[in-house]
Parts: sequence; C-alpha cells; structure tokens
Amino acid sequence: NINDEEQKERFNIESQKLWLLAKEAKPFDFMTVNDVLEENHVLHKRNAELEDMIENDIAELKKATQKHESSDNDFQLKLKQFNRKLTNAESKMSKDISKVEEGVSDLKEANENHEASFKKSDIKDKELLEMFAKLNSSTTSSTNMISNDFQLKFKQF
Repeated sequence: NINDEEQKERFNIESQKLWLLAKEAKPFDFMTVNDVLEENHVLHKRNAELEDMIENDIAELKKATQKHESSDNDFQLKLKQFNRKLTNAESKMSKDISKVEEGVSDLKEANENHEASFKKSDIKDKELLEMFAKLNSSTTSSTNMISNDFQLKFKQF
C-alpha cells in the first residue's frame, strides 16, 4: 500500500539492511554459459576416465578371483588324492603290522616249543644250549628289527 507510512518506513529500514549487507559482502564471479559448458565437458571426460578405471579394476578382480578359485579347486583335488593315498597306506601298513605280529607270535611259539623240547629231552650238551641261546637272541633281534622298521615307516608316513 503506497499511502501507508508505516509500511514505507519498514521497507526503507529493511532495504537499508540489505544494502549494507551487499556492500560488505565480497564480490563473487558468475560463470558464463560457455564456462559452464566447458566445465561440464571436463567433468564428463573425467567421469568417463573414472568409469574406464573402475571397469578395468573389476575385470582384474574377476580374473584374480577366477585364478584363486582355480587354484583352490586344484588344491582341493590334490588334498583328496593325498587323503586317499594316506588311507590306502594306513590300511596296507596295518595289514603289514598284523602280519609281522603274527610272525612274531609264531616265532615266540616256535621258541617256546624249542625250549620245551630241550627241557623234555634233558639234553645237557653245551653246544646245543649255545645254539638255542643264539637262536633265541637272533629271533628276538629279528623281531625287534622288523617291529622297529615298521614303526619307523609308519611314523614317516
């Protein structure tokens, strides 16, 4: 309203505040349309470069992942083969140990039979007793060697 004095006074006060604020503010530059278009072109170019970099990085990651998966599959296959070989070897060694134990048992039984037959016949011949001692020692030594050999093989496996 043009005739309202109070309204005119308020307008002048607010206009004065705005004028002082504008005078105290630092000047700022405006960009022309060409400036905006040039900046837009530079940003689009940079964006395209970044997209290429991202695509290359993704491709490299995919290759690395495929290589890792392939290596992992090879490892799993070799691990399964090793476990099969280990199981077969354990089974074979267990059978071999059983055979050795049977042999040891047979040797002990034979040794006991020899001792009994020597006692029954009351042979006092020194040479026969020495041969028996040698046989006994040889049997024990052979048994120990066979047992130790299989234990070593089992531990090495």
